[in-house]
Amino acid sequence: MAYSLLDAVNNTLKRVKIISGVNGDLSSLTDSARQTQIDTVVQVINESIHELYSLSEIPLPNQSATSNITLVTDTREYALPSDLEQIRFPLMDTTHGRYILEYDGGYEQMRIDQPIPDNFKGTPLYACINPTNDMLRLNVTPQAPENGLVYEMLYDKRHSLSAAADTFPFSDTVVDALVPAWGQMWSREQRNSFDKDLFAYHFGRAVRYLNETPMRRKW
Repeated sequence: MAYSLLDAVNNTLKRVKIISGVNGDLSSLTDSARQTQIDTVVQVINESIHELYSLSEIPLPNQSATSNITLVTDTREYALPSDLEQIRFPLMDTTHGRYILEYDGGYEQMRIDQPIPDNFKGTPLYACINPTNDMLRLNVTPQAPENGLVYEMLYDKRHSLSAAADTFPFSDTVVDALVPAWGQMWSREQRNSFDKDLFAYHFGRAVRYLNETPMRRKW
């Protein structure tokens, strides 16, 4: 049976010696005497899941979705899905075979490259997220010929484990590798103690197991 969030919390709290033995296992994620410790473990688990998939460049299983961006004349920025975690460029116009790639350098570089934004009009080739309003900003402003063009956007949805019975989007082997890393993240928050080498070792193991690729013996 796959590990649940409760299993992972128990294993992590055992690792940091908050609980011990089978009889010490929590039966739920609610415990007034240890609620802060429990909440911190849940927090670091969720943080690590996003970091794990970001480093491995693998999309979260069953956590990808698509959304359409329909161009409108004289409209350069477009609302993004509320559950968006990360865009997986390129955006694709599957009717005309066009692409919108990620703007190299992002929003800050676009500002530098375009000191007079109104001068840039036409068919977009690049885009980035405007951090001031969390909207998708195109490298040019569409005009009448571009009005109505539809681009499909593939993106990763936000993923969060919160219920005791929630299971992980990867194997128990990856969970086992992460437990020592979660212990270090928990200790940093709760005890101001952190072994970065130990964390890096175990987190690296988890990334390798997630990729299901044998570690290279020669470079």
